[in-house]
Amino acid sequence: MLISFPIEGYGPISISFSTLFVFATYWFTYLFFRLRESAIRPGIAERAAGWSLIFLVISSFGPWTLGPLMVWGDGTEVLYNLSVYFYLHFAYNGFFQIAVLAIILSVLPESLQFTIKGKWFTWLMIGSVIPSYALSALWTNPSSAIWLIGAISGIAQLMALIIATPIIRSFMKSRKDLWTRILAMIAMICWYIKNLLQALSAIPALQEFTYNTRVYTVIGFIHLVMLGFLSLFIILLGTENRLYHQKLIGKVGVGLMIIGLVFSEGLLFGNGLLLEIKGEFLTFYPKGMLYASIIMTAGIAIFWLNQFSRKNKKVGQLS
Repeated sequence: MLISFPIEGYGPISISFSTLFVFATYWFTYLFFRLRESAIRPGIAERAAGWSLIFLVISSFGPWTLGPLMVWGDGTEVLYNLSVYFYLHFAYNGFFQIAVLAIILSVLPESLQFTIKGKWFTWLMIGSVIPSYALSALWTNPSSAIWLIGAISGIAQLMALIIATPIIRSFMKSRKDLWTRILAMIAMICWYIKNLLQALSAIPALQEFTYNTRVYTVIGFIHLVMLGFLSLFIILLGTENRLYHQKLIGKVGVGLMIIGLVFSEGLLFGNGLLLEIKGEFLTFYPKGMLYASIIMTAGIAIFWLNQFSRKNKKVGQLS
């Protein structure tokens, strides 16, 4: 998928591999629930993990509709975009977000998991995933009922995080050292911002702004979720489980990635805001995005080179 899609777009090779990937997620989901049934008493974290995989399966319904819509052609542009947003919504807000929730719950003591706040946190986040898809359809100028559903679900997700602030603070403080606590803090801040932006998107004026500047704001939102929230959370988990090494050079790499991310987010949202207000582009936007991308790429390269150099050193010592 990574190699074929940039070369041919929607072609035989990329479609074949993406289809295999979808079936692999179905099989993985089946295995998870089959193994979970053998557990004596699945806890709240296991239930959240199960829901994250259900949302992963649901997200695949979006791509399945793209083929027929592309064949039908004219008059299906709105449905085509809704299908893409359907996939993105249930992948980001469903699978990724609820999977992170499950991991956070799994490392917390049961005394925190099963508090009233812990239960509200979990079920508000899970229960609002399906109705919050309405937020992805507001650009079609739907009925007021859809606007209301979107607003309530967006507020519900934001309220879930606010209610669970003591739990999230406990998660950050329980990290093993200062470096992982910093990663946890930045990842959680991105999570809060992500849900705040979603809740605000139910405001008609902001929804119009988002749609008019979607080339910048939607990409900025995706970067916030994928690079700021998910990637840093994965690095945090990998570091704590000794999958990644956190020596100084590796920290420098991650630090550069974060600097590049902040720089690019400022450019994306700043350019969209200036375009909406004055109808102008930031004069240094193209070069700025290039520099931000170079900084992020350099940071990721330094981080991974550090991992491989450490592994090679260990192999040499073993031999």
